[in-house]
Amino acid sequence: GLRVTQVLPEAVDGAVLIPRFDRRFAGGQEVRLGVESLYSVIGVLDSADNTLRHHEVLIGLSGCVDDFESELLEYVRRDLLNLALGNRDNHGRNTAVLKDIDGSMRLAPLFDFGPAFLDARALARVIHWDGEDAGRRDWNHIVKNLATRFEEAQVPFSNWPLLVDALQDFAPVLDALPRLMAESGVAAHIMARRQEDIAQLARELRALRRE
Repeated sequence: GLRVTQVLPEAVDGAVLIPRFDRRFAGGQEVRLGVESLYSVIGVLDSADNTLRHHEVLIGLSGCVDDFESELLEYVRRDLLNLALGNRDNHGRNTAVLKDIDGSMRLAPLFDFGPAFLDARALARVIHWDGEDAGRRDWNHIVKNLATRFEEAQVPFSNWPLLVDALQDFAPVLDALPRLMAESGVAAHIMARRQEDIAQLARELRALRRE
């Protein structure tokens, strides 16, 4: 249910190479779209010297995208899938904002998404939620903290029931992941390593309550 580019080709040597989404062809001419990384959006000049929180990224996005409510839900769902599938490499250059021909701006289609937990360099997760600790998350605290941070930054978002519903509704999506992975030909040993994290995240989301 996430925003992706065109129909993906078959994997080549274990990697799925997505078609470019930053250009289109109209009237026989190439039109290039603007792409800006999250680091650029929020003004981070030295990514190696910054520890980011998701609320900081979202506050930055709120000032540039056209439909922040939609982009907030897209951003959160992407990070849920990061957590479930072990994509720890969630730094600010692996997500971007796409500037369309009509001047509208929204999150670019998903890219640079992979099972980074398998990387021999032991990559660490870069952007965290407040309330995320040692592989466990208190989503009630995360949502409450997000509301506080948004209020402080005067972010125009108040539909918290919508976000809570979106989080809760993602639990059944997580339940279906093992089946989808098997149908997609994911290796059994990789599925086995993700099984508990997927189940744990689904339990956390089901524990979320409206306050």
